[in-house]
Amino acid sequence: MDIGKTLGILILSLGCFSAVGQKYETTRNTSFMETVDADARIFVWHHFLSDDECDYIRQKAEKRLERSGVVDTGNGGSQISDIRTSDGMFFARAEDEVIEAIEKRLSDWTLTPVHAGEGLQVLRYRKDQKYDAHWDYFFDKVNSVNGGNRYATVLMYLAAADDGGETVFPKVPAPNGINADFSDCAKYSLAVKPKKGDAILFHSMNATGELEERSMHGACPVLKGEKWSMTKWIHGSHYYMGGDKYDLQNQEYTRLLNVFKAGGNHANGTFSALCNVQSYSSRKCRSGRILSGTQHDVDSESSERVLQASKITLVA
Repeated sequence: MDIGKTLGILILSLGCFSAVGQKYETTRNTSFMETVDADARIFVWHHFLSDDECDYIRQKAEKRLERSGVVDTGNGGSQISDIRTSDGMFFARAEDEVIEAIEKRLSDWTLTPVHAGEGLQVLRYRKDQKYDAHWDYFFDKVNSVNGGNRYATVLMYLAAADDGGETVFPKVPAPNGINADFSDCAKYSLAVKPKKGDAILFHSMNATGELEERSMHGACPVLKGEKWSMTKWIHGSHYYMGGDKYDLQNQEYTRLLNVFKAGGNHANGTFSALCNVQSYSSRKCRSGRILSGTQHDVDSESSERVLQASKITLVA
């Protein structure tokens, strides 16, 4: 399957497809997709998170922050390094209703099931804190055992710094040779300025499953104020997290899928159960199509549901 084409179909189905560098607003006016680089498959969904969601996540995460680590490429463990100077923490998957709603929205946008993602990571960058350019793709043999390698990343902004803190892609040149009004760190490469509620989607793998070199990215130093972000790393297959809700859903889905493939008198009932377990779009369930891989589609009806998913009472 051509993953790039699949993603293009998704964007078309949401009614948000745009040419490179252009923006096309949805009928909701406040939320729209921007194609930052079509060839490298880098996209921004503006206003992906509501202000209330951003504030709630920051408040919930702040008391749990610790110094961020990086992957030791030798043994696959975590270590403290000056390469990354932020503070961070991880949420459990489906930790509460707000987090679960965001995870389902991410699943629909990226065409990946929720059980392929790691827990959401929240990061805080204060003045001069940064993360040097790196790939999310694993080069050690330890980290790719669980769920395969990282396929895609969604980076969401919970709060923007007053100056600096851009997300930069050093393997992709700036569209016009230079980015005016960006910090020196982001001036000559493709870069995105943080904006509260916006989300960047980029892919660590190309269509053949190999490293997408243009996915190298970094967090420029914050020059003034604070930046808060939240990351979802998505693997090529089921990412196991100790038997949590999504692990159990995947286990049940796998069992039901085998029953459905076997056919017989219970096939129709099994199909309905598959739809319920995996939260497939209603159009797919009506059409009678099931995908056995890690990708599913989104129709206009489910995209409306996704855009409304944040309408949850936020409780501290």
